[in-house]
Amino acid sequence: MELGDPIPMSDVENYLEHYGVKGMQWGKRRSREALAKAAAKREAKLTEEQRADRAKKTERVKLAGSRRTLSDSDLDAIVERMSKEKKLVDLVKADTTSAGSKFAKDISSAAGNKLARNLAVGAAAVTSAVIAKKLDNKFGFSEKAGLTPDRAISLITKAGKG
Repeated sequence: MELGDPIPMSDVENYLEHYGVKGMQWGKRRSREALAKAAAKREAKLTEEQRADRAKKTERVKLAGSRRTLSDSDLDAIVERMSKEKKLVDLVKADTTSAGSKFAKDISSAAGNKLARNLAVGAAAVTSAVIAKKLDNKFGFSEKAGLTPDRAISLITKAGKG
C-alpha cells in the first residue's frame, strides 16, 4: 500500500489510532513526581508578566470563594479595584488602536452602509412594482391609463394620509 491509498474494509477493523501524549507508553501512568516535574517545566517557561497575571487570578478566586466572610468595606474595595483595572484595560486598548485598524473599521462601516442603502432602494422598487401589479389586477389600473408603479405608490401614500 502507498501513502494516501484508501484502507481496505477488511483492515479497518484492525486499524488503531492513538492521540495520546507524545512519548507516553501504553498502559503506563505518570507518577506524581513526573506530573510535578512537567508542571515545573511549564511554570519555568512563563514570563514575569504571566506569573503576575496568574497570581492575580488565583487571589481573585480565593477572594471570591470567601466573599461571604468579607466585610462590606473589604468587598467594596475589591470591587472598586477590579472596576478600575477593567477601565484601565479598556483605555489602553482604545489608545493602542492602530491607524490601520481604524481605517479598516471605517471602510467596512461605509461599505455596510452603502450595501444597506442599495438593498433598501432595491426592495422599494420591487415592492412598488408588486403593488402596481396587484392594483392593476384588482382594480383594472394599468400603465396604459397612466398609472406607473411610482404613481401607484404616491396615490396609496396620499390615500393613507387623507
